[in-house]
Amino acid sequence: MKKIFVITLMIVLTTLSFTSTSTSENFVLSIVPQHPQGLFVEFTSIGFSFGNSEISTQPLFDVIGAFNLKLRYYPTNWIVINNETYLWDPFFINKAYLGESIDPNYQMYILLNMTHLHSNFFISPVVVRPFVQTGLVSVFNPGSEYVTVLVGRGFLSAGILATENIEIFSTIEGGMLINVWQSANTPDDWESIVNEARQKSLYATARAGFIWYYDRY
Repeated sequence: MKKIFVITLMIVLTTLSFTSTSTSENFVLSIVPQHPQGLFVEFTSIGFSFGNSEISTQPLFDVIGAFNLKLRYYPTNWIVINNETYLWDPFFINKAYLGESIDPNYQMYILLNMTHLHSNFFISPVVVRPFVQTGLVSVFNPGSEYVTVLVGRGFLSAGILATENIEIFSTIEGGMLINVWQSANTPDDWESIVNEARQKSLYATARAGFIWYYDRY
């Protein structure tokens, strides 16, 4: 971990050592901008934009039983809070299209929730892009059996413009398993098992490179 931190620090400092006269207007935001107020329809989604928020769904996923809802909140043009939830019935196609009846003992559902906070900050001549995300996956049946896993990840990126269409960046990223819950009786050393899983899942990476903006979108 110390070596990764030192290497990452060197990469970030090297990136920041470049000189540039870029301003916030020169950078391409890494945030999809909010839709105009009112109803919007895209190739895979339909939604409604109001105030600083959006609510949308992807009907194509509903067809296969992955009922979904996305909420996005824009405190400013450079910050977005995104919450996306999917509830998937693996037997939906069998029940809805094939007319099969599923034994309640075998019925199960999968709940997936992903929430992230992403922003772009401008400290001339640098753009800083922090990103933090949590992911929750739960498998359960209509009874009381369930397994739920919570993970987290995040990155911090810094970049400068070498030319109008080329951005040089460096990034440090990390993540880990946060917790596991289940309905079954757990062994006496369950906490030790989870702690070991946390340690083995912990990762940190550093990378550097450049982005070529072939257009300004």
